[in-house]
This record gives sequence, structure tokens and C-alpha cells, in this order.
Amino acid sequence: SEENGFTEGLGLLPGSVRRFPGRSENGEPYKVPHMGWNRLKFVNASPLTSNLEEDYVYFVHSYFVNAENSEVLIAKADYHEQVSAVVGRDNIFGMQFHPEKSSRLGMALLDNFLKIAVERKAVR
Repeated sequence: SEENGFTEGLGLLPGSVRRFPGRSENGEPYKVPHMGWNRLKFVNASPLTSNLEEDYVYFVHSYFVNAENSEVLIAKADYHEQVSAVVGRDNIFGMQFHPEKSSRLGMALLDNFLKIAVERKAVR
């Protein structure tokens, strides 16, 4: 991660955390931190997104995940960079946005996460 200097993460998922540069490829400045609604695009099937439709979610962030392994990328969004908005593998999931502030889709993602947790706890 570039946040607070270069920091080694837990290594549970591949990728890196980078700060938005604040300038587009053609040199035009854009707002950092990013605060606003962006549309999720589902990339890989996951029980987290099961029976859900792509919609907008609410972001507040200055850093974004660059998932190096496309197999862990569940959904992405665009804010001058490709943002790995939802990542996961096995029992590990992460969301870059605020699901609790993201209307129906955010609540549905949290509901699916709870269902996964209950189901996998019963399988132990």
C-alpha cells in the first residue's frame, strides 16, 4: 500500500493500494478524495453478487485497490482509474465503497455477505 508510506499488507489477496494521482492521463486535474456515486460493473461471478443487478454505490476514498489477479475481482468501477470495487476469494471479501450508504445495492451486498457467513458457519 502507498497509504502512510509503503506498507506491506496481510497478503490475503494479490494487488496493491495506490493513491489517485489527481490528474487524468491528459493532465487534467480531478478531485481527490473521490466522493460520489459510481456504477458497479460485475466482472466475475460470486455468491456476494448472486441475484443482484449492477447499480450505483457510494465511494469516499483517496486510495484504490489495483487487483493484479483478475480472478479475485468481483466488481469494478471507474474513477479516472479502474477501481477494484469488490474483491474476494474463498471466505475473504472486500468492498472499496461504503455499502451501508449505498442504497439498495449496498444493503443487498451486505445481506448476501451475511447469508454466506451463516451458510459457511453451518458447514464447519
